[in-house]
Amino acid sequence: MNGYYSADPAAVAGHVGELIDIGIAGINIEDGADAPAVLAAKVEAVRNTASNAGADIFVNVRTDVYLRGLAPEDGRVAEVLERARIYRDAG
Repeated sequence: MNGYYSADPAAVAGHVGELIDIGIAGINIEDGADAPAVLAAKVEAVRNTASNAGADIFVNVRTDVYLRGLAPEDGRVAEVLERARIYRDAG
């Protein structure tokens, strides 16, 4: 789905809405180098779109803390756990 990446939660939700229309069961989404609040907003928008469509999709969220070295080595586990909490709370 080349061209479907966006930092804008509304755009991501719109793309997922199109996928829901064709029957997807779930999506994978990653945080990259963006602040956790950016992905949390995307997750919340996706959840709202799915709920409004009457769809129950699986949202698999991946953190890139280790891959991108987003925290000092001795703080990476804590950073992953904090991001996981933020994403879980977003939906």
